[in-house]
Amino acid sequence: MKGNLRRIEPRLVTYKELRRILLPYVRGWSWADDAIWDLWTFGAPVPQDRCPGNVPCKQYPKCEHIRRILSIAKFAQWYDEVAQRQAKEISIQEMLRGKLPE
Repeated sequence: MKGNLRRIEPRLVTYKELRRILLPYVRGWSWADDAIWDLWTFGAPVPQDRCPGNVPCKQYPKCEHIRRILSIAKFAQWYDEVAQRQAKEISIQEMLRGKLPE
């Protein structure tokens, strides 16, 4: 896994984007939503991201206006845990593209 990390560029993602991509891999696990939320909050905020009018919208911070820089190190920890629970392994690049194992 560590060697793969060098090939992964940082990604800017909203919580909804990250959840949409990762939830299929952990659906049904009691800790799924909390784990995705934690992974997102470990990312660095994008300073220029704001809700319209600089006022938090109803879904803030889980809205489409706020992105974070995905922490590759934290993602690697998350990925390792998921990979241990999965019967089929999937590459980290495939997971970030939203490709499910067959």
